[in-house]
Amino acid sequence: MAPAGDVAGAGSKGVVVTAVDPEGPAAEHGVFAATAADLAQVPKTPRLASQRTPKDFRNPVIKTDRPLRRDPGYRPEFPNTPIVVTELPVSLSPEEVALFNVVKRSDIYRDDDAAALRDLLFSWWEERFLQADAGAPSIESP
Repeated sequence: MAPAGDVAGAGSKGVVVTAVDPEGPAAEHGVFAATAADLAQVPKTPRLASQRTPKDFRNPVIKTDRPLRRDPGYRPEFPNTPIVVTELPVSLSPEEVALFNVVKRSDIYRDDDAAALRDLLFSWWEERFLQADAGAPSIESP
């Protein structure tokens, strides 16, 4: 095996099987050395627009010394916290209530209409805005 970054055409992540003993246990289990044609068939790695890389972190250096030890100066800093819950009244017309009652997931949310409506809203948002043409999953260039 070799790191994928060391094998032409293999991309930068993972490992590549570079040689397999045709009589060995790996071959018996279907492991084989990748050919250029095999590597060409591997799909590109999906990358979400919101996915962070080491350069996006306050401290991009990964601590590699072992054993691990507590850093007494560490203070957690999360980008999306604190989460604030706010009550928001939602008015629905009788027609909208009828449509909501048809599509709400009573099997999951039972009589919690607020949770069912929240689920519908987020499901709609994900379907609409987490599509490739909206910029969310893009394909990483080799």
